[in-house]
Amino acid sequence: MKPKLLFLLAMLLMCIGLRAQNAVVVHQTNGQVVNYFFIQKPKVTYVGDCLVMSTTENTVQYSLRSLSKIEFADVDDSAIIDNVQHPATDKGLIFSFRKGSIIAANAQAGTKVFLYDTEGKCLMENTADEQGRCALSTETLSRGTYVIQIGQTSYKIVK
Repeated sequence: MKPKLLFLLAMLLMCIGLRAQNAVVVHQTNGQVVNYFFIQKPKVTYVGDCLVMSTTENTVQYSLRSLSKIEFADVDDSAIIDNVQHPATDKGLIFSFRKGSIIAANAQAGTKVFLYDTEGKCLMENTADEQGRCALSTETLSRGTYVIQIGQTSYKIVK
């Protein structure tokens, strides 16, 4: 009877520890922490006494002595959406995330902005002001994936 109980306890603890992880996090001995999001396709290799972290954008080399730990973690990835080129303007469309809202900047004035859930239901809409800014409230949204449509272009976001 004890082995079954221990097995069930182990399975329960394992399930509690599971959660959506979206990044490799590198902790350095100097206190600096660097996140490599899975969307960047991080690749970890070792050359001599160095860890080499390669992504689709760059490659960084760390001395193993300068590292305190490397882990998989669930990190707020809202900051990785930055300076997305929008075909309707000659400037880059920029998303910023503030507590409780998503702000789009550099959109064409008067452009409708829609927020949809993954089932295609329109949750809210707004219009870009004269400066090309538009805010959408995210306070009532649960964690999940959403789609923002600005003009004819759509962007996926994860809260």
